[in-house]
Amino acid sequence: MKVVSFTPRSQVTRTARAIGLAALLAFALSGGGRLVGSDEVTMFELSRSLLRGSVVVPEGATLAGPDGRARTKNAALQAVLALPLAAAGEVAARVAPLSPATRVLAARFVASFFNAFVVAILLGVFYVAARRLSVSARVALAATALLGFSTPLWVYSKSFMAEPLQSLGLLLALAGCAGVGSEAGRATSGPASAWAERAAALGVFLAVSAKLSMLPLALACMAVLAGRPARAWFAPVVGLAFALIGHALYNQARFGTLFETGYGAQATAAAYTTPLLAGIYGLVISSGKGVLWFAPALWIALPKWLTRAGASQLLPPSRDADVAVRRGLFARLSRLDAEARVRWGAALAAVAALWLYGRFQHWAGDGSFGPRYLVPVLPLAFLVVALTIERGSRTVRRWALVLGALGILVQAGG
Repeated sequence: MKVVSFTPRSQVTRTARAIGLAALLAFALSGGGRLVGSDEVTMFELSRSLLRGSVVVPEGATLAGPDGRARTKNAALQAVLALPLAAAGEVAARVAPLSPATRVLAARFVASFFNAFVVAILLGVFYVAARRLSVSARVALAATALLGFSTPLWVYSKSFMAEPLQSLGLLLALAGCAGVGSEAGRATSGPASAWAERAAALGVFLAVSAKLSMLPLALACMAVLAGRPARAWFAPVVGLAFALIGHALYNQARFGTLFETGYGAQATAAAYTTPLLAGIYGLVISSGKGVLWFAPALWIALPKWLTRAGASQLLPPSRDADVAVRRGLFARLSRLDAEARVRWGAALAAVAALWLYGRFQHWAGDGSFGPRYLVPVLPLAFLVVALTIERGSRTVRRWALVLGALGILVQAGG
């Protein structure tokens, strides 16, 4: 593995900011300026209600609270983070000479750009993470463009759905827990390790707070901490604790109980009736929802996803077999570097998502574009794509360009 150089850190940060700004402009120009899905509208109405100090929303994709009035099943984090845009939209709608019905549409127009900001930030973070994994600037920039414009993230950037925020959270969680930027992916002192700890805590908090069903995926990202010192677990565990406490308090405010999420039967085993293999087929390779068609650049990473994941570091050399066996699995895990942890973490998160949503009765995400429930895993998988391109031959890089172009054409349909 290459030794990570932190010399141009300020330059990497400046480039990441430029990427974020350019992406924001591109997403804003290609945005729809409207909210149409039931989840989008209800989330927007929650933001409007929070401006008035209430959690009551108009009836729709809702559940009745103790007083009989409607509460949304959506988690509160996105609505809270979108409060500045929601407030700006309300002010603009009142100032403009518009009819009452049109004012609501004007307010939605402003709020519709929320995910453009989120995905722009995500792409900046992705570039930084790739560079900290020793990926060259050229390849990191290419992989960032592939993630942003040849996958459904581009389409979801013009929505008001929670998937982009979940994606950002999982990306930060994996990068932080894998020790991206820390020497050999191990716990170190200094700026690199501090960045990883903050990223892990913030990422787990964002992902789980954005949607409680992200908990298994966040735990999969945290699993790459295996073999690390106990103190390495502290930051992400704190982030997880705050997310769960936030959900409990929000549930109490909505329904008068800590454990009612608003999903009703969808939060029980009764909603998981799809045969697992059928759901996996649908999410991965079906013509209408398969992630391999909606994010075709993934094809170049599949053949060697795990061959460079540190298998040689997990399995002891034969000459040292006796010593390694005595040391146990913990010692072998502690030798994994950040790249290996990223590969394993991305794979574990993908498996967790397929296991969770492959059995869900609405695995296709209803009328959503592409494999909605796999969108949060895409930034993790594209870290592997970036590593594959960096370590690959010229042929691999040419295929990346071809598949990226095809991916852009696919997103045009969204």
